Amino acid sequence: MHKENPMVGRFGQAAALALALMGGATTAQAACALSVGWEAFEPFQLKTAEGTVGGIDADLLREAAKGAGCEVTFKETPWKRLLSEIEAGKTDAAMGASITPEREVFAQLSIPYRKDEFVAFVRTGETDRLGPEGLAGIIGPGLRLGVVGGYEYGDTFAALKKDPAFAALIQEAAGTDLNLRKLLSNRLDVFLENNFVGLAIAKTEGASGKIEIHPKVVSSDDVVFLFSKKSVPPEAVAAINQALTAMKQDGRYDQILARYLK
Repeated sequence: MHKENPMVGRFGQAAALALALMGGATTAQAACALSVGWEAFEPFQLKTAEGTVGGIDADLLREAAKGAGCEVTFKETPWKRLLSEIEAGKTDAAMGASITPEREVFAQLSIPYRKDEFVAFVRTGETDRLGPEGLAGIIGPGLRLGVVGGYEYGDTFAALKKDPAFAALIQEAAGTDLNLRKLLSNRLDVFLENNFVGLAIAKTEGASGKIEIHPKVVSSDDVVFLFSKKSVPPEAVAAINQALTAMKQDGRYDQILARYLK
């Protein structure tokens, strides 16, 4: 159990810095430390060739924390355990979190920093086969739909799955890499995945130019950073939020995304 007063020790100067930043000071110097849990989920969280933690989420948080005068230390932690540690104040932050009432009880939320979008991937040049209505368009032509077992794809998918004609077209796989290979070998006509994840897997498989995304999004939810209410002062979270806003305005946000989408 975390025994320090969260407003002293390693975060005492962070609070002062946050207040200085929000007051417009330009020469404030401070230091704080954030322990951040992570779990491999390319391209959002990953281990680089140099052995450091990278990915869209990690790079965005590292840059925002730098703007707030904080250093981050990453520790690999399974997601379920990470949430428990944030609730207990044993770990300070988590990345790539969706917003739920349960999490708002024990965690402070950053401003939304990206969308978790599930989209439909098809072979290049075949978006017209799905039609303008998107996912519902598979029923008429009987298009084979690839999903990953155990994934949730949002309300639209859940509603369509109740239709036996739609459900009969679904093929489950253990991973998106398998669905990609099935698509390219003409054993599927479309598969669902997070937009960034699907593109990253295609890049790894050497298939970046062989697939494209249907323009109609299947589902879209805000993604935030979580900060422990027991170990992180609100002032530090406010400073990180301010830094995130500045990154979106000055182009650094887009530069980080571009690293993983080329």
